Amino acid sequence: MTLSGGEPMIQYDFAAELLKAAKANCLHTCLETNGGAPFAHYLAILELVDLFLYDFKESEPERHKRFTGASLDRIVANLRELDKRGASTVLRCPIIPGVNDRNDHFRAIADLAESLDHVIEINLMPYHPLGRSKSARIGKNFGVENSGFPPDDTITAWIETVKSFSSVPVKKG
Repeated sequence: MTLSGGEPMIQYDFAAELLKAAKANCLHTCLETNGGAPFAHYLAILELVDLFLYDFKESEPERHKRFTGASLDRIVANLRELDKRGASTVLRCPIIPGVNDRNDHFRAIADLAESLDHVIEINLMPYHPLGRSKSARIGKNFGVENSGFPPDDTITAWIETVKSFSSVPVKKG
């Protein structure tokens, strides 16, 4: 079972109860998270989560804050603490052309994965415009002016770049 969202840790009490019920029924559990919840919440559910699907959106702290509204410090600190406690993790990296498709970001993704013991895979998740029509319906700015999906050869180049920096398996997510 995968808890997803939005961010499931925003509803921590519900997420914890659902994970407990899943484990009581012998289900494999995954938690998709942006890593921004208080670490005490992650620690409390650690034994209930078999795999963390952990977002890493931007490696430069000021850009991360500007694009996501959140500090990168807590996200990386939580990831490191989970790793110290043996949490299996897939590092999920949304890549948006013109925003974070930079070689220094790809290097930082690889360096972060290499610095941890329990990252089993890096997923590069190419930008897609599927939320554009919903944003328009609710009167919100989509925030990214890219007109479509990145071409396959661009995605392949991103993957190869991260692979060149890392021994952790890299795949399209």
